Amino acid sequence: MSLLSQFRVGGLVLFLLLWDRATTAALPEPPTTARSHSGQFVVQTLPATGPAQWRSNLETNPAYIRLEPTLVPVSCERLKQELWRHLEIRGPWQGKISMVVQAGRGPDNPIVVLAERFRDGWQYRVEMPHLVEKARYLRAMVQVLLLEYANRGAAERTVELPRWLVDGLAEQLLRSSELAIFLPPPKEHPGGMRFTPTMVQARLSNPLEPVHQHLTRSPPLTFEELSWPGPDGTEGPEAERYRSSAQLFVTALLGLPDQRGAMRRMLELLPRYHNWQFAFLEAYQNHFQRPLDVEKWWSLYVVHFTGRDLTDTWHIQDSWEKLLEALRIPVQVHSTSNAVPLNADVTLQAVIRDWEPSRQAPALEAKFRELLHLRVRVAPDLAALVDEYCVVLDTYLKQGHRGGGFARRRP
Repeated sequence: MSLLSQFRVGGLVLFLLLWDRATTAALPEPPTTARSHSGQFVVQTLPATGPAQWRSNLETNPAYIRLEPTLVPVSCERLKQELWRHLEIRGPWQGKISMVVQAGRGPDNPIVVLAERFRDGWQYRVEMPHLVEKARYLRAMVQVLLLEYANRGAAERTVELPRWLVDGLAEQLLRSSELAIFLPPPKEHPGGMRFTPTMVQARLSNPLEPVHQHLTRSPPLTFEELSWPGPDGTEGPEAERYRSSAQLFVTALLGLPDQRGAMRRMLELLPRYHNWQFAFLEAYQNHFQRPLDVEKWWSLYVVHFTGRDLTDTWHIQDSWEKLLEALRIPVQVHSTSNAVPLNADVTLQAVIRDWEPSRQAPALEAKFRELLHLRVRVAPDLAALVDEYCVVLDTYLKQGHRGGGFARRRP
């Protein structure tokens, strides 16, 4: 081969190599897909089409999370586990949830939650940016998980979820289970090793403490305002007030007897109604007969919550002793007509079981008010138990004694 031919062949080979590299570099990066261990969550991360749309300092802001493809499925499973624990939901999942994470997208981009009915059931799709505020992430995931559970009984249309339920549960999870749900992304170190050392120094705080601080400055919303919020109420300057009120409202409902069963029942009833309030009243019919009953109960709960300093409570042992004392009613016992009366205590159960309605009503009224005052000072671990006693007594006094019947006297 002549020298000229060799140069031509070499030039052709060099051209082909450069062309191959150029075309390879021009090809878009393929999306990455990851699945959760249960198979319910499929996470697809789409490559960025331009520079990142957020300021670099948001990466280190603890209120934000960068959604790593390998960590999001784990986070989803943990979130579902925590949410189902609150509602006592068990059993296998039915609807698959596909998540699309847009790499390079910033926190100002919208989050989309879609539900679509197929022949074999419902499927769901969540689209969110690569960097997102933790609270927004939780609201979207709580929404899609509640839809997945409630739509199991829906034939054609997807259910309507009350906004306060989604926001309230999401805020409660953020305050109580953030460390369990969110995993920090691993860091790259010399040598290619990826690991994430995590050291947490924190005190166990009351999830309602931020709510208390906010709602003592701004009054909580009414039940009607929670039920029908305007656009400014959930996204505008009043958004924090709405979410704090929603978290407190959900917490109050979860403090009712059979609280988790009633909330779970409401979700199961949603496919029957176009208006969620009908499902709510049917699920909570042992406590409320109409929206006005909810408003009255909620107003009473708010008054005692906002008047309570969550950092100034009794120790758990002192709280327990105070509660036991409040559950006893002092009486005087006469062994004979001429004997000196002896002091004794009777339980609330004995009063309800043995006393006549005319004597029973004022004693239970007094105990109801005493428990309301006790609720302000007890340790957080016993607050829900005191709430249950208050609700039981209030319900009993409204209904009257089974044998005779009496109307509850209003102060």
